[in-house]
Amino acid sequence: MLSNNDISLIKHPQEGYFGLKIEYQPGKGDPKRVFKAMAGFVASLETIDIELARSLNVNIHADLVLEETKSGSLLSFFRNLLKGADNEDIKNFDWKRILGGYLVKGKESFIRNTNQNKFDIEGFKADIRRLASESGASEFSTPLLDANIVQAVRQISEAKGHLIESDGASFLEDGHTHNINLSSKYTEGELREIGVKEILKSGPQPMIFAVKKPDFLGNSMWELKHGTKTVAASIKDKPWLDKFHNRQVTINPGDSLRCLVEVTSFYDTNGLLKDEEFDILKVIDVIGYRDDQTNLV
Repeated sequence: MLSNNDISLIKHPQEGYFGLKIEYQPGKGDPKRVFKAMAGFVASLETIDIELARSLNVNIHADLVLEETKSGSLLSFFRNLLKGADNEDIKNFDWKRILGGYLVKGKESFIRNTNQNKFDIEGFKADIRRLASESGASEFSTPLLDANIVQAVRQISEAKGHLIESDGASFLEDGHTHNINLSSKYTEGELREIGVKEILKSGPQPMIFAVKKPDFLGNSMWELKHGTKTVAASIKDKPWLDKFHNRQVTINPGDSLRCLVEVTSFYDTNGLLKDEEFDILKVIDVIGYRDDQTNLV
């Protein structure tokens, strides 16, 4: 339960104040999980802060500073330390107070959207545009970058993964408590599809990959190189994999694989390529490394 002093500390979102609380049962589970989760929540919100500040297109740095911690549960209070703003237009109003509130409300929107089983990146960006307009900062705003938002979603998802079923977490701002839904975690596949409008498949097509790191255990991806690009690929050719794991096929440093490959391409709402997925359907042969070739880096 928050005391009156606790509540008063988080009643000033305009000054960048907010809190994070993790509730747990003493003596249950690995104690390190609580601190790992708190560090993950802070990292995620810091990523969002940096992106929100960057999107205002003015020289502002939003650093998180720890103000206070409370015992009984892991309860920490933070505020945004705003620095900079050498833009003449933004100096004409109380920018620290206005942008402090904008950043806190932006984090609350992020928490609310990541409470959903599917993260709606367009809905989140619409929330941020509304908050920028309400705060009077919309004239400085530029579009948010999907990649930075997805990174923050990944960080908060990983933070939730540290906690156990009996734990709880919440975000505190302006005298309000917003529960953090610990069950809404996202797989790498779901993270990849955030902001994706169109998925195109091509192949099977012949391709040659240099082997950088094989999957010796049979439970992860192969790390390969296609030209200068490093890619993670899944090999679906079970007969060939059986031979490889039974040491009937040997892969030496610098060797390459001639394959039939299906490529899945993910495009965002602007038609820009966000990511690619490579599925090797058949390994045709192994191309041995020759001394006169350039070493694999």
